[in-house]
Amino acid sequence: MHMAASLQKPPLMPQIGAFLCFFTARYLQPPPTALLAYYGTGSLKHEFLQQFVTTVASSMPKVPRENVRHLLDAPVTSGECSVSNSFDPNCLVAGDLTPNAEWKEPSDTGPEPRLALGAWLIQENLFPDLLGAVDVGFDDPSWRTYPPTVIIHPDQDMEVPYFLGLSTHQAIGTIFCLTQSSDL
Repeated sequence: MHMAASLQKPPLMPQIGAFLCFFTARYLQPPPTALLAYYGTGSLKHEFLQQFVTTVASSMPKVPRENVRHLLDAPVTSGECSVSNSFDPNCLVAGDLTPNAEWKEPSDTGPEPRLALGAWLIQENLFPDLLGAVDVGFDDPSWRTYPPTVIIHPDQDMEVPYFLGLSTHQAIGTIFCLTQSSDL
């Protein structure tokens, strides 16, 4: 997929979670033995993401600063996920890790409040400044020192375009898995 074609049907918002997965290989000590990433956004310095901020993000509904002020003013923490977005080890039977038939999935507690912060940071184009010192970009040779990496990325994803996964794959030299859109 070419960048121009992707901009015709813009994604909703690049996901940051996979991006953070790739940080573990560079900054976690000891480094991980291997990485498994769903979606391949390994660097926010990709040209597409810069265009995304100036084109797509400008057409997204604006998030008022007042909606995120409490998050900006709070001390930095690792945060908490809503119950429905967290892994509950009770869903497995202790010992053999088979599914626990008695486990009930928790009801949704509402949207994750930090999602507004991510949208606001994109809207204000603050990610490059916040991550500039740690996001080295795909031309950095340190990508070739990453552990074995599998990237699973659907080829028809509208939020994280497939070519972002390919760019990460090319930088690392990963084992690469393509999930067809019909498999999702």
